[in-house]
Amino acid sequence: RTPSYSYRILLSSVCRRWRVIILNMPGLWANIITDLTEDYPPAPLFHLIIERSAPALVHIDLWGAGDLHHSYPYVNPQTNPGISYATLADSLSSIPPHIHRCRLFKVFITDQDSAQAFVRIPFSSAGQLEEMELATQCGQDIDNEIFSSFRDLTTLHRFRLLGFGDGWTIHSAMASPLWSHLSHLDLSYLIPTEEVIWLLQTCTSAVTMRLRARMQASYGGPVICIPNLRALSLSACGRNILRSLRKIEAPKLEVFHLETRREASIYETPSEIPSDDQFVWPSVLNKTLSLRLLLLNDPSSPYSDAIKLLSHDYVKAVPVVKLGIRPAEMLRAKENPHLLLAESNEVGWIDTSVAMLYRKEHMSLLSDIGVHV
Repeated sequence: RTPSYSYRILLSSVCRRWRVIILNMPGLWANIITDLTEDYPPAPLFHLIIERSAPALVHIDLWGAGDLHHSYPYVNPQTNPGISYATLADSLSSIPPHIHRCRLFKVFITDQDSAQAFVRIPFSSAGQLEEMELATQCGQDIDNEIFSSFRDLTTLHRFRLLGFGDGWTIHSAMASPLWSHLSHLDLSYLIPTEEVIWLLQTCTSAVTMRLRARMQASYGGPVICIPNLRALSLSACGRNILRSLRKIEAPKLEVFHLETRREASIYETPSEIPSDDQFVWPSVLNKTLSLRLLLLNDPSSPYSDAIKLLSHDYVKAVPVVKLGIRPAEMLRAKENPHLLLAESNEVGWIDTSVAMLYRKEHMSLLSDIGVHV
């Protein structure tokens, strides 16, 4: 029902008072999340929001704005195809005067205009920036320019990179100081063995790491120690995964998730796998009692290898062990029914009380590497 005139005057007065209050509470504007929906704010509105948020610390999420053509699978489908790339570029142009207040920054860059606007952001002034989520698919030259803009950024603790034009050059494109300060790293695209080893050597402060790799080349250098690493998820394909892992030590590792894919084109049958590439206890686990969750999935691994690994004294000390093997081998697994895990092609065991307590106390750590227990 339409209110009477007197009530409308009172309502207008209340709205004006609340408007004054809201405009003078920058904390209410500090979470700036924009996505490609019908309500995606044009650049002037984004500029107004970021201005109103001063002097509060801000979280800026421009993730959906860059992917107009479904060029990356991690971005949700867009509902407003009429929005142009200029919207993202103009919004990015509003950020430089406020980057010193930014604590979290998420953006997807797929065009040159947006990339140029991004590299003009003075990250040397981003003293509060702790977390960044970035995808860029603009080609090697532009991507290298984007990463070179991070050279003076040393406050970043959490970095998620979902796309990069040329994974072979990532270590030369981005300065080492950034990597050495990271506590969490998530690279959700395939990188070669050289890049994996370089990151493990450089990310000395890392607590959680999630990597995807194409490890066709073997690493034969000295042992690499990652002193602070508590959770590692590695999804890799190639013939040298396990050999390379034996050169990695992580004395504080609590959660280890390894998914291997050794293609049929490499070994026609499991019996052709060389003895030095069998699934054995890798040095990455460092033979310590710190490990609480061991999650392995090797579709090329026969049941006999799984039983050999499960019988190892160091593995027996781990409360939660789940090994995925070839589905065709599950018939043999029934020879030891106490090792079968219900409703899965996995063998091992789960200490329910330990799993529940660990999940309760370390949910963020498990979430960082995408593991569910």
